[in-house]
Amino acid sequence: MKTKVCIVAFLALGAFCPCASAQDNYRGGIVYGPKAAFNISAPDGWVLDNQAGASQGLPCVLYPKSESWADARTVIYAKIAGTQFEDVNAFVAMAIKDMEKTHGKPKEKVASGKTADGHDYFINEYPASKTYSQWERVAYVQLPRAVAYIVLSSRDHASYQKDSGALQQVLKTFAYLKPEIAQQKDQELTVKQDAPKVIETDDMKVAMKAGELETAGKYDEALKLYAQAIDLKGRFTPFVYHNRGMLYLHRAKTSQNQKSRIADLERAIADFQTSIRLGAASNEELKRGLEKVATRANLDEATKLLEEAAH
Repeated sequence: MKTKVCIVAFLALGAFCPCASAQDNYRGGIVYGPKAAFNISAPDGWVLDNQAGASQGLPCVLYPKSESWADARTVIYAKIAGTQFEDVNAFVAMAIKDMEKTHGKPKEKVASGKTADGHDYFINEYPASKTYSQWERVAYVQLPRAVAYIVLSSRDHASYQKDSGALQQVLKTFAYLKPEIAQQKDQELTVKQDAPKVIETDDMKVAMKAGELETAGKYDEALKLYAQAIDLKGRFTPFVYHNRGMLYLHRAKTSQNQKSRIADLERAIADFQTSIRLGAASNEELKRGLEKVATRANLDEATKLLEEAAH
């Protein structure tokens, strides 16, 4: 399930954090970034998957055993915020401000506690709104010089009510690891098992660099790299269009110039439509899921904003 979540805000903000599978049955994994890393395990009845969301920049996702990432009513994913964020409160304040027009104000600190290894966390709740269909809650954890966050996202309120407790179950397994320790554990796991690895294609690598530039606010440079990634015509292409569409959508939402805002919304709509079309023609389940959940939701949002901007 590719959710709009944090596609709108967090995906653009978070560092690309690989997730190493810790067991053959995918109950646990290590999420690591440049400054920090942490280990989590799936709650009972859930699995941790290090492949299903990798093409979307989410290499550590969890979903119920009886479902799949593309079709699950509720999913969880874990990341580490971009390297420019070392303070949890600064990161959360920025995220709330960025999402306010879409989400409205969240319910802040609906729960708090300590992770398995004693790190403080708190949870914000982001109810669905007229412009955002997902029900979400996000756990934020302050780490040494880094911020970890774990997102639970549900397609509807009933699923949210049923599954929201899974987030705190994950937090009960949370353990901070220094990056060098995480790397050592990853290498040990690779020796012990034949864990599946994400194959990074050329277009994916270029798109990831574009995402880093986007995070730094260098939109023009990011757009040039997205164009290069598209020209490569690789298997990541549907997601490149989606991610570029998100850049246009994000820029439009922050623009004070109506003409520029409309132009970016039109570009976003075109990219989302292309992403859906390419995904629908694919044999891969994940790409076909673009139509059902993520890109369709973002397309609807961009279309509504364009209608409002034009009047």
